[in-house]
Amino acid sequence: MRTYGPTLVLVTFVGLASSPAVTQGPPASRQAIPKALSAIKTAPAEMGHLERIVDAERNLEDEGSERPPVIYYDQARPKDLGTFMAVTDLSLCQRPSEREICAAFRKMISGPLPAVGDDISNSRIGGVGYATIFLARVDGVQLAGVDRMVAFIGGDTQDGPVTQVVLYIYAQSGSNLLQLVTSAGHCHGRVPDRFLQEPAPGAKPIPEAKVRAEEDAYYRRACMNEATLRQARAAGSRLVELFRLKP
Repeated sequence: MRTYGPTLVLVTFVGLASSPAVTQGPPASRQAIPKALSAIKTAPAEMGHLERIVDAERNLEDEGSERPPVIYYDQARPKDLGTFMAVTDLSLCQRPSEREICAAFRKMISGPLPAVGDDISNSRIGGVGYATIFLARVDGVQLAGVDRMVAFIGGDTQDGPVTQVVLYIYAQSGSNLLQLVTSAGHCHGRVPDRFLQEPAPGAKPIPEAKVRAEEDAYYRRACMNEATLRQARAAGSRLVELFRLKP
């Protein structure tokens, strides 16, 4: 079963994150869009080697079951497991958890962006089993055919702080919500040991504000430099071409 999780460098790679059950049936590349998801109109202009995977069934015991139904498009190649597009529709955001996620997603597009280091996992419509930390907006990336969008780099992690930099595009076309994702490289420099070590038994806890300030300083130094932003813009150009939308 395909998973949509981060490619991590501090843990064993892709496949650690679990995903909600996908609709069973034909091979993923030929899965038809069920009537229940007919409101999802947005799709790539060229399927080429892309797969289409319908993720509509929800078991409340599964990780990620709080997210709305989505259609995934990806390349189905192991090295590209972290590159995909997920699409849902506002009409499918019906349960309280779904409405919360879709509202957070739209706020990322139209509202003020989060602060460096903020956890924005509850804004994702796709991908399960990991956290996403906001790093920086990325200008110069444009996805044609949408009403509004934002591109940004985030850090995906199962046990922060992050070292993997990921480019995200959140967009809205009509009532469809689109999330495009691809790797944008790594943070440069060694993660401070104190971020990875448990406090010694009996040691006085470090104030949360100090921990946050030190983590933010690491992100700014190692993950948000101009070289990383250039790499993110280049990754964004490839991403919007791969998932160029139907007119």
